[in-house]
Amino acid sequence: MHSLRIAGSSARPTSRSAGSTSGSPGSAASGRRARAAGNNVVKIILIVVAIFVGLGILGAGAFTFMVWRVATPFMFQATRMAEV
Repeated sequence: MHSLRIAGSSARPTSRSAGSTSGSPGSAASGRRARAAGNNVVKIILIVVAIFVGLGILGAGAFTFMVWRVATPFMFQATRMAEV
């Protein structure tokens, strides 16, 4: 049985004999599935963290804008009173 060649890899296809003692093909496949599942969990966690960071940045920007909108009239009023 030949292993599949992945695009971009330089690994050559190998054949396994029926009497090979290097391990069962099922154990290698389950190990790949476990690593793939672990990678998916990390991706999901990073996506969730990125969403919260993005929402935090947007919230901070909105808060700063609202404070600026409220403070601007008072700043101009204070400078006008100082001129009088």
